[in-house]
Amino acid sequence: APLVIGATATTGADGAFAIALPPGPSRDVFVHYADGDRVVARHGLVRRSIVRPTLVAKPNHGVRRGDRLHFTGRLPGPVCTERVVKVQARIGKRRWQVFRTDRTDRDCAFAARYKLRATRRARRYRFRARVPEQAGYPYEPGHSSVARVKVRRRR
Repeated sequence: APLVIGATATTGADGAFAIALPPGPSRDVFVHYADGDRVVARHGLVRRSIVRPTLVAKPNHGVRRGDRLHFTGRLPGPVCTERVVKVQARIGKRRWQVFRTDRTDRDCAFAARYKLRATRRARRYRFRARVPEQAGYPYEPGHSSVARVKVRRRR
């Protein structure tokens, strides 16, 4: 891709400067220190962005054993089609278990379903979408915020 000048900054008396980068995918950042028309120093930096997919669980309350949960979400672009997304459930206090693996469609969206079979008492479940490292996708691995589902006791 062509180089784009994203911002310019002026150094302070101590030589320090700050530039805010817009949110987005990981990218290479080049910093050039110029004195007039002459480039004095060049520095290459790498900006790593962690992917933060969205995740929505429906229904998320009033759920009973035997009900089917529907999960939907989306990945940030660019080049986010046909990317692997793993939907996980929290097991115990620290462990996450993958129960569905899906790929994003051309709109960068994914969907999964899960039927509650073994739940016999009222409890709360936690789910998240995890995106592993993938060639060609300019984000570091990451996960969504936690989606909570409250299951009611069966009458």
